[in-house]
Amino acid sequence: MASTSALCLEALRAPAGVTVALQPVSSDAVRARAPKALTTGETLDFRTLVPQPGGLFDYKVFGPGTVIDAPVTDLDAPARPPKTQFARLALAAPVPHPLAIAHAPSRLAALAGWATHEVLGVRVAEGNARASSVAIILPGSPAARLAELATALDASPEGRALVIRELPILPPDLRPLVRLADDRWQTSPINELYRNVFRRNQRLAKTLESGPAENVAGELAALASALEHLFENEDTSDPLRDAQGTTMTSLRGLAGTTTELFDALAAATAGTGRSHRAVSALFALGFELVS
Repeated sequence: MASTSALCLEALRAPAGVTVALQPVSSDAVRARAPKALTTGETLDFRTLVPQPGGLFDYKVFGPGTVIDAPVTDLDAPARPPKTQFARLALAAPVPHPLAIAHAPSRLAALAGWATHEVLGVRVAEGNARASSVAIILPGSPAARLAELATALDASPEGRALVIRELPILPPDLRPLVRLADDRWQTSPINELYRNVFRRNQRLAKTLESGPAENVAGELAALASALEHLFENEDTSDPLRDAQGTTMTSLRGLAGTTTELFDALAAATAGTGRSHRAVSALFALGFELVS
């Protein structure tokens, strides 16, 4: 457990001296906290302003407390009984946790029985992932080895915990829409990053179902890249930007700076601070405090 916690801390780039204990979120934990599945990556029907069924603001998915334009919860907002719940997205194929690959490759390699450089070699930039998803992937390419890494990690319980099968979807009150002065709606960047993951997941599912088989590895790499952007878009080598050219805020950005995140988690562990937003962002990133 200590080694797994160290890997989680390293994956989140925790400051030196942090003593909180973390663990990867299991599929069982996701299903317990997120009983309903997302079926579309859309937000609203903007003609009627009704949430899309099964989408990112559907109260039937996230609970009766779901609202479209709730104020974003302050970083230090007090913990409270949630009026909304997480949802989940079943991935079309298992994906090794992108943050573990990016920031804890040596520890992940030890769990997989690989060399560190082999783990680092499976990373595919978004642009390359997009290109490779429509081209034949040769054996041994980074995209092709991503599935091999998932299989290698599955060989042990600790390794299996670092493979994402179901993605927790953050409740809407932490990624609301904003109503502009001219009565138009502006979406949160995180909603766009979730939509990107959903689209990539759909493409992978369709490719797995109807082929061509040689394109599967490329689509899996594109999904892994979309997950990395959702988790820490600002810190990737090729951040996704909105129509105005602004870098989209990811889940890591929502949680505040690294110091703010871990200060809030330490307070949550001690039962002394207010950490609803930080703990929720942590769960959405695929980690949780060890109880």
